[in-house]
Amino acid sequence: MTKTRMEAFSDAVYAIALTILVLELKIPTVEPDRLFQATLGQLPKLFAFILSFLIVGQYWVAHHSMLNLIKRVDHASLWLNLLLLLFVCFIPYPAGILGEYPYSQFAIILYSVSLSFVNIAGAAFWIYTTRQEENTIGVNREYRKYVIYIHLFPLIPYTMAILFTFYSMTVSYILIVFVLILFIIPNRFIVRTPPPLP
Repeated sequence: MTKTRMEAFSDAVYAIALTILVLELKIPTVEPDRLFQATLGQLPKLFAFILSFLIVGQYWVAHHSMLNLIKRVDHASLWLNLLLLLFVCFIPYPAGILGEYPYSQFAIILYSVSLSFVNIAGAAFWIYTTRQEENTIGVNREYRKYVIYIHLFPLIPYTMAILFTFYSMTVSYILIVFVLILFIIPNRFIVRTPPPLP
């Protein structure tokens, strides 16, 4: 079956997930002279929102790039894509907890684990849909492995972020932000185009 409906549905889910993130930001109901202080108190929530918005946005970019290299999808592909979207839709929950309890070890662990599951699901979707080279658009075996590696690489810093919660939560945050920056800023390690068609 063609991938058109799956693309449209996925884009809608990503858009909804991105929108839900902002619902954690509430307008302070305080006296005018305390508004600035109350707004400063929401900085952790604002940080969690911006961080999560960019991460979900990066996942959408990756999802879009994958689908551009796939010709068709089948029943199993649809369910693997739904699994991926399930974990994407879940992100606003740990993001809300992280914004409310920024210094909680559990909050950072839950957030890192949630992101890891998105990466694993994305890798599973790519592995299955590209198992037959004729279903891809200019993807050889080397590039297929490269995309799998790029999906699974963040599990290393996310795992380190979890471990560092026992020693320094600041380092945990740095590791999470590091992954985001690595995927946003163009670099040879992440950005690689598929080989030209013969």
